Amino acid sequence: IFFASLYIKVYYKSKKKGERIMIITVAHQKGGVGKSTLVTNLCGYLKTDLLDMDKQFSSTAWNALRIENEKPGIRVYTIKEQNCKVPYQTPVSIKDIWKLLLREYKGNNEKHIIVDCPGFESNAMITAIWLADYILTPVGPSLVEVYGLDVFERNVISKAEKLNNPPRRIQAHIVINNNDNRSKKRTQELRDYLNQNPHFIVCRSTISRNMAFIDAYSMGKTVTEFKPKGSSAELKMLASEILDELGL
Repeated sequence: IFFASLYIKVYYKSKKKGERIMIITVAHQKGGVGKSTLVTNLCGYLKTDLLDMDKQFSSTAWNALRIENEKPGIRVYTIKEQNCKVPYQTPVSIKDIWKLLLREYKGNNEKHIIVDCPGFESNAMITAIWLADYILTPVGPSLVEVYGLDVFERNVISKAEKLNNPPRRIQAHIVINNNDNRSKKRTQELRDYLNQNPHFIVCRSTISRNMAFIDAYSMGKTVTEFKPKGSSAELKMLASEILDELGL
């Protein structure tokens, strides 16, 4: 699928050597779930590189805001064929992007990249999920978003699994985003429902609905920089959970 087959042998050869490809893929085939907000905050807080595959380039724009506001920027890659006009990014052709991930991040425990996937099903998203060490999928506490998650499992995760040889189950870590902390019962019901699906691992952390994330983005900041004592606690907990899962 979409150049992935070109790198299957290389990928599994590296796995046999005990090497890791430190790739965190943030993906959902539904738009508006808060992917780019999580991506920018995690990139800034964990100081990772970024591959922005979303045609809206929200994460790339955040990095430009960051640099223009005299904050330390991050390394950003975009897909050359998407013709991104936002500054401070490096365009790479789609046929070379997977090779770059393998070459630059394979077996490097000190160098990580976060992939911001497009908000729709695509071969590129399927490949990014297949290559990932950790898949993070945000979902809001609503029936509409839960239905979208079921579609994501059928149309994306299941296809990515077919690239595995030998067969290997792919699991996405689901973070409940834009959560209403006043409705603990609804949150627990959502957790219970998602935990029934073998393709999902529900994160212990949740991210509350909070204007601090929007305000931080407008200044090219992370929420940890914007409000270090308040709203940042949830993001720090999520980042810690991801690192623990990766053994870092």
